Amino acid sequence: MKAEAGILESDDARTARGKLSASIAALVEEPGEAEWVGSRLAPLIGLADTNADGVEQMESFSAWRLFLEAIASQRPLVIAIEDLHWAQAAMIDFISHVLEWSTGYPMLILCSARPELLQRDPQWGGGMRNSVIVSLTPLSDDDTRTLLESIMPRNTAPDLYELIAERAGGNPLFAEEFVRMLEDRSGGAVVGSDVAVLLDSSPESLDALIAARLDTLDIEEKSLLQDASVIGRVFWATAVAEVSGSDVQSVQVGLRDLAQRELVRRSRISSVQGDAEYAFAHALIRDVAYGQIPRLARVDKHVVAAGWIERLAIERVADHAELLAHHYGQALDLSMAAGREGLDELEEATRRALMLAGERSIALDVARATKSFDRVLELLPEGHPDRASALFWKATAAQDAGRYEEAEELYRRSIEAFREGGDRIGEGATFGALAAQWL
Repeated sequence: MKAEAGILESDDARTARGKLSASIAALVEEPGEAEWVGSRLAPLIGLADTNADGVEQMESFSAWRLFLEAIASQRPLVIAIEDLHWAQAAMIDFISHVLEWSTGYPMLILCSARPELLQRDPQWGGGMRNSVIVSLTPLSDDDTRTLLESIMPRNTAPDLYELIAERAGGNPLFAEEFVRMLEDRSGGAVVGSDVAVLLDSSPESLDALIAARLDTLDIEEKSLLQDASVIGRVFWATAVAEVSGSDVQSVQVGLRDLAQRELVRRSRISSVQGDAEYAFAHALIRDVAYGQIPRLARVDKHVVAAGWIERLAIERVADHAELLAHHYGQALDLSMAAGREGLDELEEATRRALMLAGERSIALDVARATKSFDRVLELLPEGHPDRASALFWKATAAQDAGRYEEAEELYRRSIEAFREGGDRIGEGATFGALAAQWL
């Protein structure tokens, strides 16, 4: 939706709302319907909308589907979703909703997932109209050879193809990374006479293979890649510069070198104005690079990354709340595991981000919102003045999910906490919410 509307992560609230409204107006002709769609799309970019209070999930799904259908009515639309097995339940439910209800539009939704998705939800995709599941088996030796021929020099010895195919075991990523490792170790001369020696000393697992590739980098390049891994699968040059404590120009040079080694890729269009955007060539490269950072060294890096995100779009910080909760949460967990003391500020930052993430998620994914509030309550000791508000929001999430008895209990606990803290306004508002639940 951001891509369609041209909304950047660095846009302020007014700019983002203006782009959203303009995009919807170009797609939905009837003003009333456009306003209805806009109020239900606004939470997706971290904008609250008073017209969407108390909106049920299926109503939001209908608005999001209408937005996609409006795009597809003007031109064929392809939506690619990677790694669906990592998606929250609400995301999968929405895709199922589109498959079930959207017909007559030139729209293709292409999802990739590991078999774990069907273990988690055996019925997903099965029996739904307009859906097809294609199971991908490991590559055959002939297929692996075809892949290798496309990425290796033409004068490569035939025996080398067979050796690499045997090591790859049908895994295309392993085959690609193996070739790149040989190139890094031999200075690009994959067809050289020392290949047999390189093969004998090469790693067996994919993680070890990627780690071996990273070991061929010089210290500065490896450190730069590790700093980028703290930010995430997608990252920006200025963010890496802050995490690494380097100037942006030298970071950009280093990232270009890493892109030439095919460890990262530069995005054609950046979602942050005036800043180069990159992504790791594969999630495993990011995971291996991150795993090589000493655990205590990660703490300060996560805090710096969170600070960069907060400054990115102050007025739309809710849109980045889950990222902030991740970075502050990782820093807090690592600090606690190391037995560090004096973590009050870090705990406060983590709770603040979790509360913001939970409040934003209520309009999108009640289950995710509940997890955020649960984590907040874990971090708040009994008697803390903020427990009352956290209990109230968890009750709201339970009510939206239709768990009314649980919601009533949580509302009553929230009322008691507000009363003990002397917050008459909070107590009264919670009484009102409790009463409204049974109307």
